Amino acid sequence: MQIRCFRCNFSFAVKREELQFALEALEESGGTHYDAKCPRCRRNTPISLEQLRRAVPQESDDSKAGQSRTAKDTPAKD
Repeated sequence: MQIRCFRCNFSFAVKREELQFALEALEESGGTHYDAKCPRCRRNTPISLEQLRRAVPQESDDSKAGQSRTAKDTPAKD
């Protein structure tokens, strides 16, 4: 996810793994935003919970079941 610092206007990326961890932590604690630290000026840039949910799409149980079902249904090639 690309973020632009509100103070120095520097654009930087936040890794998907970091966003996923932040989303899980915020949902457990009931937080409203994640503070991404700007690498240039070291100020915190808030990322809302809604932005995190859009950046880290959650797989539904139906899609996981469909993937495992198709893997089981296809015959093994010899």
